[in-house]
Order: sequence, then C-alpha cells, then structure tokens
Amino acid sequence: MLLASTLSFAQTDSAGCGVRGTGERIGSNAGVFLHGLKGVPREMVRPRNLAWELPVAATTIVLIEKADLPTADAVTSKSLVRTSDRITNIGIAAELGSGSIAYGSGCREGNSRLRESAFTALAAAGEAGVSDLVLKLAFDRQFPDLPGKKSKGDFWSGGRSFPSGHTMTSFAFASAIAHSYPEKKWVKWGAYGLATTISVLRVPAKHHFPSDIVVGGALGYVIGAYAADHGPGR
Repeated sequence: MLLASTLSFAQTDSAGCGVRGTGERIGSNAGVFLHGLKGVPREMVRPRNLAWELPVAATTIVLIEKADLPTADAVTSKSLVRTSDRITNIGIAAELGSGSIAYGSGCREGNSRLRESAFTALAAAGEAGVSDLVLKLAFDRQFPDLPGKKSKGDFWSGGRSFPSGHTMTSFAFASAIAHSYPEKKWVKWGAYGLATTISVLRVPAKHHFPSDIVVGGALGYVIGAYAADHGPGR
C-alpha cells in the first residue's frame, strides 16, 4: 500500500502535479493575470472591445435606474430566497469540485489537456474571486436585503453587492472551460448553463440586484477567456 502510494505520488509529481508543480502553475497563472491587468486601460478602448463594453455599460445603467429596486422588491417569498441561495451555493461547489476532480484525474492519467484545462478554470475562478473582492470594496453597494430597513441599492453606502461574486466566479470557470474545449458543444453549453443558473438565482436569493449580475457575468467571462487563451502552455 505504501509503495503504491509512493509510486502514485511520484507519477503525479513527474507530471507537474505535486506541491512544487502546482505551486509553479499558480505562480505562472498569477503572472499572466497581472500582465493582463496592466493592459486593461489600453484594451478597454479598442473598437473590438467597445463593441461589447458599451452595450454592457448601457444595460447596467438602465438596470440600476429602472429595474434593480422593483425586481428586488418583487421577491417576497422566504422559501424562494432560501431555496435560491442553497442552489447557488451548491452550484458553485459543483463547479469547483468538478474542476478539482478533473485536475486530479488529468494528473493521475497523464492527460495533459484535461489537467491544464481544469487548472486554468480553477485559477480563473480564483482570479475572479480576488477581482470581485476589490470591486466590492471600491463600489461599496448596499445589498438588496437590509435588516430592519428598505434597501435603495446605493453605492458607497456600506455593502458588498456590486458586482456578484458568485456570478463572476462561475462565469470565469465556465468561460475557461468553454474556451479550452471549443469543439465539445455539450461541455460549452453545460458550463454556461450552470453558470447562468447560479447567476440568475442570486437575484431571488436577495443577495444581488440584476445589474450586479450583468457586470459580474461580463467580467467573469473575460477573465476566464483570457486565462484560457493566454495561460501557461497556450
């Protein structure tokens, strides 16, 4: 048993999946992500990016002005809130769990494509989580559900609503997977379908406004796509 475990670890480590190999991957992905951040100001004004940035910005503004508060106020069922919250948390756990299993399987079986794709998706989810925290602190938006008073969804008023972390994380993961397996439509639509379900249900869960979801989804998609297209070995 000990010999088998030792051999298994040796094979895993030789594939770059041991502690050292995984640490190197984390460092490489972090370097790629930081390099991408440096290019954000320049990339934002490129015509090909403005083609989607402007519609997203316009949609976000309209939602903030016209739809966020009415949508949040329309959710009154406590059972719906609890169920939606539970499903979104299970969904995120399913994404991260499946990514971890896929990474382990890729290491164990010597499947470099599965190994790298799974690691990239997990790294993208982590990068999205960090980015989301920075943005939450910067915008400081009230949550839809405030104890003892009605939320106005105001920015810089004490809260962490904008953007949605679940949405950013799930779409970063899904986008990285979809870009890693462009020929497998069922993988693409399955990943995006789960991410969409998680994202949409954050509204009836009373954790986010619709505009939080739109921005989180767009940013998560970009982070995942960039990680898949520019990550180490790409």
